[in-house]
Amino acid sequence: MRGWLAVAMRAAGRWSAAAWQWAVRKPSQAGRFVYNHAIGVFLVVWGFASVIAVIGIMYLADPCRGTTLVCPGVEWIRPGYLAEDFRNLLWAASLVFGGAGAGAALINALRRTRLMHAEHALKRSGQDAETFSRAVEQLGSKETAIRLGAIYALEGLMRTAFADGGDHAFGRQIGETLAAFVRDQSVEEARTEAKKARNEAEKAKATAEATKSDSATGTVKPPSPAATKPKNEHQLRLAADREAAVVVLARSWPFEFRPNLEGEGGVDLSGAQLAFLKLPQGTDLRQFDFSEANLSDAQLSKCNLSNGRLFQASLVWAHLDKANLKRAAFTEANLQGATLSDAQMEGVKLLGANLESAEIINTNLSYSWLFGAKFVKVRLIGTNMRGSWLIGASFRDADLEEVQITGADISSASFTSHFGERPIRNLTTEQLSEARWNPDKPPRFYPEIGLPHRGDGKPSDDTSPFDSSWIRDPSEVNDY
Repeated sequence: MRGWLAVAMRAAGRWSAAAWQWAVRKPSQAGRFVYNHAIGVFLVVWGFASVIAVIGIMYLADPCRGTTLVCPGVEWIRPGYLAEDFRNLLWAASLVFGGAGAGAALINALRRTRLMHAEHALKRSGQDAETFSRAVEQLGSKETAIRLGAIYALEGLMRTAFADGGDHAFGRQIGETLAAFVRDQSVEEARTEAKKARNEAEKAKATAEATKSDSATGTVKPPSPAATKPKNEHQLRLAADREAAVVVLARSWPFEFRPNLEGEGGVDLSGAQLAFLKLPQGTDLRQFDFSEANLSDAQLSKCNLSNGRLFQASLVWAHLDKANLKRAAFTEANLQGATLSDAQMEGVKLLGANLESAEIINTNLSYSWLFGAKFVKVRLIGTNMRGSWLIGASFRDADLEEVQITGADISSASFTSHFGERPIRNLTTEQLSEARWNPDKPPRFYPEIGLPHRGDGKPSDDTSPFDSSWIRDPSEVNDY
């Protein structure tokens, strides 16, 4: 009995699954049938609708409907009425068949238009694929003009792909290709420079040996033309290519279609050699990954790098005036000599970053992660550092005129000059009185300034328990 029951249950399960698949597949099959036989289906539906309409009209036009009148019989069938009824019948028939023909013609025209669009899209897709393949091949050319032409050809394809109704996946493929081109060119430059350094070292060694030999024989050779030849321009051409590629990526890859930094890695330009990069003001670089990239002397004024990733990037002498750097990650980045005046840097992460000799004037650095950052010889005039974490930061020989550090955690921070011989510029007791620190890790000041309070805002001689309510976990602060 149990065996038969199990067999019956398995059969019922298979039948249920088959029924479910039939229910799921039938609508799509019906849709395909209607599309493939649209004209026939339309004519059938039109015929049924016409018959129903004629019967309905005759029913509604009956003068005896809904009355107690006795309708006349053959007396109504007179030649005059027959002619009129025949004319009405012909008119109705012409309307029915004319409408059917017009509807069939319209459906046929719509289907032909759709097929034409499909053929055009297929042809365009093939042309785009051919253009893409040719442009990628041209990226490896030795001629600068050809490489630049390939980059701008890819930009045209990218704009079309990201337009309404375009192939967004194809557009992303183009963007990733350009990003890979920038990275590969950077690697090629590193190899070229390493090879050049080895060759120069070998030439220097050979020259030294030749000079030693000539000195022994008493002959002196003039310098070779190669020694006085100007520096090879290959690197400059590569820089121009990379700059064009970065400009195209920022200009033609819409932000809403860029890969997310957290889950998809963003627009990957990590390790790219982009020294002296010059971008138009206001360039949108969100979701770009510049980790370990060389952006020395880059012109990035007013650019949008909010939430950007610049781990261990080199931004020596870079220009970031009025840039949007909110919540960007500059962990262990080198910003030596960079200009960051009037920049928006709320919530920025500068953990272990080097900002020696940087210019940070009227900049908003509130609620930022500045653990171990080096602000040596930095001009921080009028900068807002409210609520920031300055734990272990160094402000040696910095200018702190009108810097706001209200609520900032300055535990273990150093506010001394070189060798502690004199106080740093424009640091006042009023500024420090608004800051907070761990009493076990107090900040270091010039002795003449001293600690204005014990760390929680209360006088140093206050014997009440330490108020730790101001201590905040940086990971719990998300809004700035």
